[in-house]
Amino acid sequence: MRRPIRDRRLLLVAAGAALITLLLRLPLLLQQGGLHSANSIDDGVHYAAAASLLAGRLPYRDFLFLHPPGIVLALTPFAALARLIGDADAFACARAAFILIGAASTGLVPLVLRRFGVLAGIGGAAVVATSFPIVYAERSALLEVLGAAGLLGALALLVEPATRRRRIAAGVLLGLVAVVKLPFIVPAVIVALAAGRRSPAVLAAATATATAVCAPFLVLAGGAMVRQIVFDQAGRRRTVPSAAARLEQMFPPPLPGALPTRAALLLVLALLAALVLLALLTPGARRFAVLLVADTAMLLAGPSFFGHYAVLAALPAALL
Repeated sequence: MRRPIRDRRLLLVAAGAALITLLLRLPLLLQQGGLHSANSIDDGVHYAAAASLLAGRLPYRDFLFLHPPGIVLALTPFAALARLIGDADAFACARAAFILIGAASTGLVPLVLRRFGVLAGIGGAAVVATSFPIVYAERSALLEVLGAAGLLGALALLVEPATRRRRIAAGVLLGLVAVVKLPFIVPAVIVALAAGRRSPAVLAAATATATAVCAPFLVLAGGAMVRQIVFDQAGRRRTVPSAAARLEQMFPPPLPGALPTRAALLLVLALLAALVLLALLTPGARRFAVLLVADTAMLLAGPSFFGHYAVLAALPAALL
């Protein structure tokens, strides 16, 4: 049997994919004005929440925050760093760290696909590195960067033969994914269930991790936390109401302008449908098909939609 995780070629491919992805991201970063540019709103909100927590103000109780506390805790070290170098430079460091996490995520793709061979890993990493929705999301300190990295890490750990220690580690990662953004619970559960008869251990580790992270906030903030994360999110105004417009952002055609927009979208969707059917017949690939269908349906049904949300669907599409 091939030694999947110890295959030196595979590890070199993974490292090379991460490095190439980072080099591909740099021109886009410079074009947008660098690490100090104002190219998003959400990242500033996340950083401000982390700085407020350090100042003694609790999310949900003392100020509005519409997501689980994972991103706040992830950015707290950078908010602490601001006391030494100032907020602007600390925020730039946070952005740089998230860009590095995005590059590392691409490096995980060959490990996720290792049962299909090195060429499959190279192909999957190439698609992830150049997929516009993924590139767009990995430009700053956004929720989707952490969610995608955690999902890929868990998928890599659960490739058979998965030891008990790796299953527990995968469960911990999935628990962390769930406390970053509520919709990430759906792919996290799918990945855990894909472990088959070993899924109870994965789900238990994920549940314990998510509970450990959220419990202190829930105790201190009470019902305000649930109301903001669940009910206020569900009550948001529907943005991008057209399903076709959302699908165009999730699955942009590889050659924009080559065909009329609607025809290009139909072609891409037909290709994805064929890939889903093929994956359902391929052992080890079914989880990617289920992830793609479930995430796409969730993104179409959700009240709000922005470009970086598309990572949820673009990632399993790239793996397929």
